[in-house]
Amino acid sequence: MKNSLLTVLIGSALLAACGGGGSSTPKSTGTTTLASGTPGVVEDISALPPEPVIAAPLEGESLYKIYVIDRASQKPIANARVMLLRNQPEALYMRSPARKDVVFESKTRIHGMFFSKDTADGAMKYALVTGTGFIPTLVEAGASGNKQTHIVKVEVDIVPVCKFTIYSPNGELADNALCTMKPDEAADTGIKSTRPGQKANYGWTERADDSGTATFNREPGTYLLEFSDRDGKFRWYERFQWTGQQTAPREVRLPAESQNKPW
Repeated sequence: MKNSLLTVLIGSALLAACGGGGSSTPKSTGTTTLASGTPGVVEDISALPPEPVIAAPLEGESLYKIYVIDRASQKPIANARVMLLRNQPEALYMRSPARKDVVFESKTRIHGMFFSKDTADGAMKYALVTGTGFIPTLVEAGASGNKQTHIVKVEVDIVPVCKFTIYSPNGELADNALCTMKPDEAADTGIKSTRPGQKANYGWTERADDSGTATFNREPGTYLLEFSDRDGKFRWYERFQWTGQQTAPREVRLPAESQNKPW
């Protein structure tokens, strides 16, 4: 199988969630300013030290080297979250796949590189790149053959982060609320909500965290918001203009009775 890029847009204003307390979008960074753990483009690649030497895979092993690159600048991204997976995750859980499917998880360093070894079982493995300010990107990393080394380049898009804090009708934080933020194709923004074979909300839905906050990575544009509690009750809808800028999460209180879908 080819190392085909399966770019999965997950969105809630989607994903990497629209901002919060200032911009959380990855910033350009030098090679000596990565201690904070914030994802960033390594601008001065001429100053990079030699890449670390990774031991070759032994009998019964496969080695995966994943390089995460900013699509616009073609420079490495440090501190991007990368997971080597046994299976493709479901769209709803793209940012946090089932732990049983995770071979290894780590962050890229200044060369934009992630590496992991796995048992050479002959099965296809997948690399998932996520992080605040990234559109989640899934790639086929190659079948794990005996003593094979797979080198995969993953280009990612850095986009603004948008956040929403969801409250239940009684005013309590709605942890695990279901939140969809998908493009409004009627607005002709050029951002498509579906691709061939996809379901209507595929890749655009997030669950709020324990504090009721849903985070999305989204390009500026017009989006359709569909929020409800964890069980799909108290549905709330809005057509939302996302400017790409946010200083704090937007607060949304779910209605006591579900609204009728307006589109």
